[in-house]
Amino acid sequence: MCGRFTLQTSARTLAKWFEGVTFPSLFPRYNIAPTQDVLSVRLDENGMIQAGFLRWGLIPSWSKDTRMASTLINARSETASTKPAFRHAFKRQRCLIVADGFYEWKNLEKGKQPYLIRPSREFRETCPFLCFAGLWDRCNPPLVQAAAKPLNPDPQMSLFDKDLDVSEPLDSSVKPPSQPSAQPQIIESCSLLTTSANAFMATIHDRMPVILDREGQQAWLQADSGIEALQSLLLPAPVDLLEMYPVSPRVNKASYDHIDCTDLLDSKP
Repeated sequence: MCGRFTLQTSARTLAKWFEGVTFPSLFPRYNIAPTQDVLSVRLDENGMIQAGFLRWGLIPSWSKDTRMASTLINARSETASTKPAFRHAFKRQRCLIVADGFYEWKNLEKGKQPYLIRPSREFRETCPFLCFAGLWDRCNPPLVQAAAKPLNPDPQMSLFDKDLDVSEPLDSSVKPPSQPSAQPQIIESCSLLTTSANAFMATIHDRMPVILDREGQQAWLQADSGIEALQSLLLPAPVDLLEMYPVSPRVNKASYDHIDCTDLLDSKP
């Protein structure tokens, strides 16, 4: 599961890791939410690696509108290769979603406590960011609805994960057009793949995003990778890869994107 994440890593740092790839201008994000743009790395039509933005919430190419987007933010790695919404992208349109932390909510007696999960200190010395396995698609619906259908407030659920533990529906000030656009907008969108939680993550949740190492990133993007080879990459991350700490419930608000989302929660009375 992955319902919110962060990206504070600079384009310069990313360009050093992805040698020869030009990254767009970036500014720090502390609470990236579904239906917003996320940074991706994928192959272009010529088989070259490119970086750019995709809308988070996959809209299949055959979709007639954008209403599915908010329910397809995650795809279960165990079944994505066979699900109608994802199987074409799994075979042909894979991507990496770049982040340097993600949020998860732990169930407590008095509610849910958000945690920030990020690379451990040892790992950050080698690579300060994470690459989630993702799928993307391109859609040109006859009726483009600029505002995706909001997620249900309690709980917000992914159609295939059913485990999105964020507590506030997404806001949008943009209204859908009342009539079809004369020039339909092409939308490129994505989903993140999830897998079963490792022993570390299992203390707060039973799912986690698929996090790929350098070799895994290259294999995931290869155009000629077979289904079995791809499936073998979609495993829980090593237990020593990540660290976590509790953060403020401010992160529950999808429209709140401030650095204090990542601050350690003050447990003092």
